Amino acid sequence: DMLGLQPVVFALSLASTGNSLFRINATTGEIFTVGSFNYEEVKSYSLDVLVTDTVLPPPLASTTAATLTVTITDVNDMVPTFPVTAAVWSVPENTLASQLFSAAADGDQPGTPASTVTYSVVNSDPRFGVISAFTPLVSLGGTLD
Repeated sequence: DMLGLQPVVFALSLASTGNSLFRINATTGEIFTVGSFNYEEVKSYSLDVLVTDTVLPPPLASTTAATLTVTITDVNDMVPTFPVTAAVWSVPENTLASQLFSAAADGDQPGTPASTVTYSVVNSDPRFGVISAFTPLVSLGGTLD
């Protein structure tokens, strides 16, 4: 501007949630993230952006505010774990299917796509397999007798 004044100044209000995770460029109004987010802890943040026209000196300078909501999306960031990593099970003879291991769990929010755990049998006797990739139920390729 001709007077060398910055006509508009942007700021984040101290009332914004997660204020330490965001920064705003006072000249351009661009908002940047400066921290990491955890969907399981906080699903959204509310940012109050203040815009001040500084061409006129205070108290004539005018300020307006806008509220922005930043929604965090879930990612599959939790590794599934078994409650027991090694165990011995007994299977009665003539059994065609049996649950031979405990269900795995992860720390993602239940019911979200990231919380889906799938199962497979690897490096084992070819007579064993999973009935469904979504359950810990093992099928036996014939009876074990």
